[in-house]
Amino acid sequence: SICYKLSRGSTNPNVLWHIIKYDLLKINRILIKNEEIQDPLPDKLKSIVKQRLQSDILLCFLIFILVFAAHASTTFTSLQPILNYIICSIVIALGILFHYILPQLRKQLPWLLFSEPLIKQADYALFEPTEATKVLFIEKLFVWIVFIEKNILLPCTYLGALSHSAPIVINKFGL
Repeated sequence: SICYKLSRGSTNPNVLWHIIKYDLLKINRILIKNEEIQDPLPDKLKSIVKQRLQSDILLCFLIFILVFAAHASTTFTSLQPILNYIICSIVIALGILFHYILPQLRKQLPWLLFSEPLIKQADYALFEPTEATKVLFIEKLFVWIVFIEKNILLPCTYLGALSHSAPIVINKFGL
């Protein structure tokens, strides 16, 4: 759940720091009253970041409960050696297929072996397309497979590895 929160955060923590400093720690802000028009964007940005923090806290808590429930269940312990091999082989096969082979087939010169893309858009041969390009079935399939890989298969791989190595770590370092 901490990884989920860190993956959604920006690299510039200034807005988050201002929210913590002025709202949570209740540090008084010196207000300068100007007759000029003030920009509403910083206040909107603060409210959006607050809403996102609230939803992230809720989701982190739910992810923690789901991961703990899956780890504590007997799914990963009773099917231990076979389940890890199956999940890892599926992740490796999908990774090679959808993150290496498919992007190469869509390149202008796949593997510098072919003179044109092997998977082409419908308007590839047109000089100037007259309408918007249609989304290919392979592109829709790619989005679904990446979603399943990122949100189901990789967490199951991590949980399987944790369940497999938990007794070894407990024996080595104690509880």
